[in-house]
Amino acid sequence: MAAAAAPLGGVQTHSLDPRLEDCPRETVSRATVVGMWDESSTVKGLKLRIHNQQFTFKAGQWVDFYAPGIAEMTGFSFCSNPEQMESESIFELAVKDSVDNPAHWVHTQCKVGVEVTVRVGGDFYFDPRPSDPPVNLLLVAGGVGINPLRSILMHCVHLMRQRVLTQAGYQLGKIHLIFTARTISELIFKDWLLSLVQEFPGKMSLRFHITRCKSPVTEDLKPYTTVGRITGQDLLQASQGSPHCFVCGPSSMYDFVTDALGGAGIPKDKIFYEKWQ
Repeated sequence: MAAAAAPLGGVQTHSLDPRLEDCPRETVSRATVVGMWDESSTVKGLKLRIHNQQFTFKAGQWVDFYAPGIAEMTGFSFCSNPEQMESESIFELAVKDSVDNPAHWVHTQCKVGVEVTVRVGGDFYFDPRPSDPPVNLLLVAGGVGINPLRSILMHCVHLMRQRVLTQAGYQLGKIHLIFTARTISELIFKDWLLSLVQEFPGKMSLRFHITRCKSPVTEDLKPYTTVGRITGQDLLQASQGSPHCFVCGPSSMYDFVTDALGGAGIPKDKIFYEKWQ
């Protein structure tokens, strides 16, 4: 159903490996940037069309991203689902600006029409089989750690809609998302997330945490928003129902969250994670 992630997710930077042709064909492809937009003042959204029709990924994984003229690569988590890849040969990324060359390249040099090379990686994913037993999910995101969790959520939405239409396929339990960011503007995808709560009442729930609230919380967000950090009590309450837990965020958040989940009785084999320094 899901595999435990490596200690560091798709956010490490390495020297460019020129031997990508030795990788399995379904994991490597050229891709063309076909859309760009601002998710926030610091996060750039990208839509890419894949060239290799055998290319595939699981919800929650990342791609090693090779930009033209940059001798290093960085891993960016998918924020779209495998179903869009299968039907449209499209995937999406949300890239936060940083000093890392590929991330900064996205914000300063990337244009529609540019080609890049991508390679799938990562053991952080949710990929249930139709015959698997239902499980509840707890998703905990810090900042752009929402990216792979959005991918997982989009896959879950596909599964839930498919179940409603066909009365077949995987049966999901309940899903709860905790999403923390410094400011309201950094809650990327918040409108889409709120729409899921409306579409799946009783099935999908969420809680936003704002740690540096610089402006009043808007009326539409108030029922879902706490000003302040995630607490151990928040995680204890969210751990009811023995969920499978997916955690993605900076290492300081990861350490606190996983310790609290363990203290709440969640076994280690139900906690999957990506973190960065």
